[in-house]
Amino acid sequence: MNIDITISYSRVATYLACPQEHYFSYVEGLKPKAVVRPLSFGRAFHRLLQYRNDPEKLAQTRDLIEDEYYDLPDDQQVALGEDFPRDVAEIFEDYCKVWEGSEQPVETEHEFKIPIARYKGNTVYFHGIIDEIYADGSIGEHKTFKVKPDLSILAMNQQSMLYAKALELERGIKPRKIRWDYIKSIPAERPMWLAKSARFSEAKSSKITPYSWLRACKEMGIDNPEILAKASRYEANIPNFFFRHEIDVIPEMVDMVWEDFKYTVKEILLRGNANKVKRISRDCSWCSFRPLCYAQFTGADVEYVKQTDYTQRER
Repeated sequence: MNIDITISYSRVATYLACPQEHYFSYVEGLKPKAVVRPLSFGRAFHRLLQYRNDPEKLAQTRDLIEDEYYDLPDDQQVALGEDFPRDVAEIFEDYCKVWEGSEQPVETEHEFKIPIARYKGNTVYFHGIIDEIYADGSIGEHKTFKVKPDLSILAMNQQSMLYAKALELERGIKPRKIRWDYIKSIPAERPMWLAKSARFSEAKSSKITPYSWLRACKEMGIDNPEILAKASRYEANIPNFFFRHEIDVIPEMVDMVWEDFKYTVKEILLRGNANKVKRISRDCSWCSFRPLCYAQFTGADVEYVKQTDYTQRER
């Protein structure tokens, strides 16, 4: 029986970073039970973005995110933070205000599945999801951040080049630009309330935005126009939480990245199911499979760690 084989950018990136991590994740199909806030936030935010122009579905999705949070075990709620649903909703609300009136994509969450090879009688597909496609064929990608990223590395981003190639193969469109849309996963802070003088502190802070100032005023029942107007003092902080960066797509780079991608796909098909090479580096400190590697190094019970800390991915 023929079985489709799907290869994603994430799978290739994982294999290149560490074959052992690839083995745990894609061969054994292990998935950490523990939740991670940045990843959970990104997924929730993408769900809201998908329905930004549909108020009814947007409201339903916000409620669903909140319900799912409160259905989590206590330890997972703690890992995400007790204000996680509120944080997601507030950041999304501010995001919409920041980019109100800007160009909207013609398509969001575009899933592609492109045949690229045959292996042992099975079709191999390049599979992925493009966050946004604009009318001119440009690609939009959303990224969350805690610390502002180094934008100089975006010009050589493998994922964006591969997605540009995917759109070219699927639709005959050669994207000219990649629009990176960055959202800070930590909400802006409210101004400090000074109880003795019954007012907000007006001290300079890079962690406050006009939106968090007005939100704090609403919570305190303040509607004095002069106080509300002080929100404008924090407009310069908006790029600390939301910013966009556009880069040109270089066709030659796209083709080079694509050839390298196909070479790695071939490597995965031929050796990926047996390759358990551990690439020990500083990346191990945040790898979700670090406990398993540590158990192997120290002679601990690896199978026990799998049972306690991991679950099986849906195939």
